[in-house]
Amino acid sequence: MKRTFIVNYPIMISIGGIEKYLYYLMKYMLNHGVRVIWMQNIRFQTGKMYDDVIKDPRLEIVKVNSNLLFWFKHEKLNLSKDEEIVIFSCTTMAKLKADTIVRRFSDLNIKSIYGIPDTKGDAYYLEAIFCNPLKFIVYRCMRTVFEEWENNNHLCFYARKQIDALENNYHVYISNKDTKLLKYVEPLPLLNYDELEKRNQTLQFYNNNYRKI
Repeated sequence: MKRTFIVNYPIMISIGGIEKYLYYLMKYMLNHGVRVIWMQNIRFQTGKMYDDVIKDPRLEIVKVNSNLLFWFKHEKLNLSKDEEIVIFSCTTMAKLKADTIVRRFSDLNIKSIYGIPDTKGDAYYLEAIFCNPLKFIVYRCMRTVFEEWENNNHLCFYARKQIDALENNYHVYISNKDTKLLKYVEPLPLLNYDELEKRNQTLQFYNNNYRKI
């Protein structure tokens, strides 16, 4: 079965921790035969430091117009039943929007994963946007949502402190914590091809002389 990875993080402008992680992850997956789709917000330009991935012809880009009026309007996603699909989001609102894609393609093998990158902030804890009594109502709703996500194994974390923060905030127990920590993605090293060629010639020299002994 083919593997497809959808990056539901529409804005790649700054050099932040999330952006760097996704940059290396997208590059790694492209180089290992995974189909990668990036959902890009049409209102923002991409930082040039990500050009080698964003302009890679293997990367598929789906334009997104994300606002309150359209909720989550995007170009057509071409997905099929012979794919194992993961859609990866990094904010709570993005995860909620990604779940609408899962429901729309209910006949496909698609899973929505939320990588929580921080311990606070209204991008991750939506109730922080509001004041009481609405804040309390949103909090109770989001607590139920996070319980469902945890039960369905939709949550992962960049560090243990983010697990602790979520548990403390919503009183939701996160099971199998160690398995839900995202693994570090090694950046590809810068290769000195002249040095590699010298090493290769040296190795050939020793190999040839060793055979003569």
